[in-house]
Amino acid sequence: MASSAKSVPVAIHCSADDEGRGKTRDFRVGLFNPTDGVAGVWGPSTMACAMLAIEEINEAGGIAGRMIHSHCFSADDEADVELNAQHALSTDRVDAIVGMHTSSVRNIIKKVAYSKVPYVYTPLYEGGETTPGVYAIGETPDKQLRPAIRLLTERYRARRWMLIGNDYIWPRKSHALAKAYLTESGAEVISEQYLHIGQGPGRQNFDEIFELIEKSIPDAILISLVGQDAIDFNRQFGRLKLSTKIIRLSCAIEENGLLAIGAENTDGLFVS
Repeated sequence: MASSAKSVPVAIHCSADDEGRGKTRDFRVGLFNPTDGVAGVWGPSTMACAMLAIEEINEAGGIAGRMIHSHCFSADDEADVELNAQHALSTDRVDAIVGMHTSSVRNIIKKVAYSKVPYVYTPLYEGGETTPGVYAIGETPDKQLRPAIRLLTERYRARRWMLIGNDYIWPRKSHALAKAYLTESGAEVISEQYLHIGQGPGRQNFDEIFELIEKSIPDAILISLVGQDAIDFNRQFGRLKLSTKIIRLSCAIEENGLLAIGAENTDGLFVS
């Protein structure tokens, strides 16, 4: 299923081998991925990576001789993630959870999984995760954002920055750190803007933001928007031909998002 409901857990079909289900040799892993909504653009490639990893591990003999069997659940910001996590633990009895989703979703899942199963969180994030049993393995701003800001301020003399992000923990904490990194590099923040996570293609209204951009003309914009919101923002940025005046930096645009933005809208777009 690609859409979520408030009363029914959303399970996603997995293509991993189902042989041996229920036997003690199976190692059950709950995969939590966005499949719809603003972050749904990541879904297919995320699932493909997970299925490839499972196949390779099983072909090599599994984990301590146990084959991996996957149970997949929707981890959209718009889904009832708490219900899905409860279902994974109580009904599917997973031995571990692996998640590629936003930090707002992580904060829901970790409360459900706490002290029950290990929870591996894979994407870049804002840092600071210390919950027992949670293994956050992605890049953090000190390793990803700090050197990128240093490079752009030095190479392009980007002194006046605007920070634009979705309104949740990852953009807000990352921007707090970005302000310190910009100060280190002799730059300043002239505006900081946050938007609620959009609901799909074309549904986020950036008009007021672009009025502010065209009025203030920063040297650079740090874009901490998620999935479809980042795509729509950068498409509109390209249509307005703002790349001749302003460079952009993002820490969260991957191959699918880049393809959707379109080559014609990527001049002056840097991704760390």
